[in-house]
Amino acid sequence: MGTHWNSKVCGGDILILVRVHLYFVLCMVTLRGDFAWYKALNTKTGMKLRFQGPSSLVCSMAITNEMLFAGTGDGRIMAWRFPAKDSNTEPVLILSGHQRPVISLSILARRLYSGSLDKSIKAWDLTTRQCVQTLSEHKASVTSVLCWDEKLLSCSLDKTVKL
Repeated sequence: MGTHWNSKVCGGDILILVRVHLYFVLCMVTLRGDFAWYKALNTKTGMKLRFQGPSSLVCSMAITNEMLFAGTGDGRIMAWRFPAKDSNTEPVLILSGHQRPVISLSILARRLYSGSLDKSIKAWDLTTRQCVQTLSEHKASVTSVLCWDEKLLSCSLDKTVKL
């Protein structure tokens, strides 16, 4: 049975929800100013965490056992340690390289893949924290990237799915 969320649950505007593991749900909220607060709510224990980041729109999210990633409207990818020991955590990593919003993220082993409205997919090595490859096969905005069975699939507004 799903949970109904409204702005009173997390204290602001909910931009995106992601279910993590069995009980952890993340909701993104914004505040005025140069920074936004991204809040996480453990639906089993009620524990709340706050992550500080840019005030730009969060378009996508992905998570590993240790890091939370958010693709933003300004083309960056923000990363926080997760779960955080501190309740007010600043980003530990900012990946830059896309020219337009990052609207899809997917993780396979130690690689993060980002799809953007700039028509590209970037592969990021999570150990070195560097972009190791840029794929520019699509002729329009990349709308989704998905890691599946050791393969990367992508789709685009050019009406194609690529493997």
